[in-house]
Amino acid sequence: MPATIFNLEFPARRTSAWLSASLAAIALATASPAAAQDLSGVNVTAKAPTSVTLKVGGMDISTVKREVRGAAHLVCRNAVTNDELTFFDLSWCAEATRAKAMVTYRAALKGVDLSGARRAEGPTLTLLAAK
Repeated sequence: MPATIFNLEFPARRTSAWLSASLAAIALATASPAAAQDLSGVNVTAKAPTSVTLKVGGMDISTVKREVRGAAHLVCRNAVTNDELTFFDLSWCAEATRAKAMVTYRAALKGVDLSGARRAEGPTLTLLAAK
């Protein structure tokens, strides 16, 4: 008895699945290829973030100062890495960014005193590298 390559006695579900797959393959094979696009004008560069948001809700003032100091140095170091600032401006940037963030924090604190412990009214503080 000769070997059969195709068994054409498929149940209806198999036949429709086979037919759908075949038609999809034919459609993909006969589709015209996409036209090549000119990518010479595209310039993608990876950059380090020069802004950060700190969650300061519930922190005491010394913890906020420590977090702000570290975050200010981080965003300014990233600005130097991105060639947005010179290396010699790093300490100036970190101090200016820290000072601006602390002014914002103190403005949020004004009038808020919870049982002797001063807390930030807003839960977040955003630092941007001073440029």
